[in-house]
Order: sequence, then structure tokens, then C-alpha cells
Amino acid sequence: MRLNHISVGGGVEVSSSLVEKIANRVQLQVSSELLSTYTKQLRKMLDYVDKIDELDEGSCNDFFSLVSCSAEREDAPVLYDGGVIVQQAPQRKGQAFQVPQVVD
Repeated sequence: MRLNHISVGGGVEVSSSLVEKIANRVQLQVSSELLSTYTKQLRKMLDYVDKIDELDEGSCNDFFSLVSCSAEREDAPVLYDGGVIVQQAPQRKGQAFQVPQVVD
């Protein structure tokens, strides 16, 4: 099965002028040193996309779902007695937990 897609890499000549045009479109100032680096990186990315495009998708199974085997429970709220919980705290201040200060 062939998925609908747009060919990205095929036929695109990646040059410094193309990368410079892209940089200008997004309002980036790129030095000539970075322009060379970005040109090489973009060329590598598009070459990789071309390799992915060559994959034989016919040998892959279509999408499938896994049967959920996790134990499910009803999501019901549990009410606790706040006073009992606070009494079990190592440090408390009145009816609240007391914790060490972490921000000045």
C-alpha cells in the first residue's frame, strides 16, 4: 500500500542561494560560514527523505491495534479525612503540612 505523500527531496537542487532565500524568507541573518553548514545539512536531510521514499511499503502490514491488557478500574474520587492525613505528617503547622523552604 502506498501512502499519499509529497516528494520532498527528489529533484530539488540544494544550493547556498536556496538556503539564503529560505533564511531571508524567515528573516534570519546567516553568515557565509553558517550558510555553507546549513546547505550541507539541508542536502543531507533531503537525501535521507529520498532514502525513506525508496522503502518498500508493500511488505509492511497495515495499521493494527493492540488489545489492552491493563487492569482497568472505575475512576471514582476517594474522599479522605484531611485532619487524619495532616496528623500523620512529620511536620505540620496548624491544619497544614509544613515543608522546608526551597525558594528564597
